[in-house]
Amino acid sequence: MTKYCSWIATLMVFMLLASCSNDDMGDSSNKDEETFPDILVISETDGTIYQHNIYNNGENKIDFNLTAELNLIDDEYFFIQHNDLINLVSRADVNYKVSQKNVVNSEILMLSYICDLEENEFGIRPIITNSRVAMVTIKDLISEGLFKIKSYDTKSRICEEINLGNAEVVGSVIVRDENVFLTQVENGNTYKISKIDLTTMTVAKAIDFSNVFKASEKDGKLYVFFQDNSYEIYDSNTFEEIGSSYLNFGLLPDGLGLFDIQLEGNILGIDIDYIQPSIIEVGPGTVNLETGEVINGEDFFALELSHILSYNYNANIKMTAFVQDLESGLVIYGFDIGDEGGKGGIIYTNYQNEILKLVELNSVPDRIVIRN
Repeated sequence: MTKYCSWIATLMVFMLLASCSNDDMGDSSNKDEETFPDILVISETDGTIYQHNIYNNGENKIDFNLTAELNLIDDEYFFIQHNDLINLVSRADVNYKVSQKNVVNSEILMLSYICDLEENEFGIRPIITNSRVAMVTIKDLISEGLFKIKSYDTKSRICEEINLGNAEVVGSVIVRDENVFLTQVENGNTYKISKIDLTTMTVAKAIDFSNVFKASEKDGKLYVFFQDNSYEIYDSNTFEEIGSSYLNFGLLPDGLGLFDIQLEGNILGIDIDYIQPSIIEVGPGTVNLETGEVINGEDFFALELSHILSYNYNANIKMTAFVQDLESGLVIYGFDIGDEGGKGGIIYTNYQNEILKLVELNSVPDRIVIRN
């Protein structure tokens, strides 16, 4: 079975007490008035990867066989979605092979490797922007390695590189336009965020911290969350601090990282860890950044959704990928009909366990992206 890996780090919340919602699925009096966003779904069944465009309020669906379109033959792919670009990345010895599709015009780009590597240099992190395919590399790894970013311009077909210097660890990355935000650990106790401009191949800004953090960027603001539940906000262009506050929920997971934030006003989308053992490891939730309080998700409502679907299908249902539409309050959830040999579907739901729309698929959703 094809496996997917992702470097998209998420903000997790560890909860100590559990209680499940007993709300029935019920009938929504305004279901006909609901507006559902267009979505892109990546799914997999029996080693074949599919793309589904679901649009027109969830009424229309177009399916594509990505395995055939992109001639995918490897066993393991990293899925990276950036704006209109679907990327399935696999290892090519010490380099990466990239199969890319533009979901708007269906243009395809196939790269058997990303830039040339020197002796004892190998790629550790692929990066995709609108016009570049890049990677973080490391050379001569002993106690500290020499890190670089090597960038291939898909229009000029020229490779460029920037030296990031020596570090113990280069962590996750996030991409904004042609800028890359990247984390590093230096001297054992210095934790850094750097902003690299790939158009000029320069380090535009950098900032050091003495504590481990999780961070993300949204609309010109850099959010840095620390393990004591405090957080700071920086201007992502100047790296000047513009605010700080405190969250009133669980602890962040250990380790340094960046994640793609979901933020609408002061409402932050989060992933909530479900107490184990459970058929669901993690589910959606929201928190108010002003008050630090969890708004939705503490009742572990995804468990109730699983029970409702299991009853309706008379089958063992496993919830898979999800995405939150914070503006509308919708949650779009994938599911696997465990007894039907690789079939699944998508539901549009809310935090009250109402199944507002269901779209069946002949494969199991692995990734969901809101397109509008």
